[in-house]
Amino acid sequence: MSKYGLGIGAGTGAYAVKIWRIGMMGPNATEANAHLILAALKDALDDV
Repeated sequence: MSKYGLGIGAGTGAYAVKIWRIGMMGPNATEANAHLILAALKDALDDV
């Protein structure tokens, strides 16, 4: 959150521990934001 300003939540129900939820609807659904999310995920996974 502090590095990219993004919040990624856990799934719900039976998938709560298996998936991530990424909200990207309406005016936030831009190609630039999709690239930002993918860069943040790559950065986070590179640290694992």
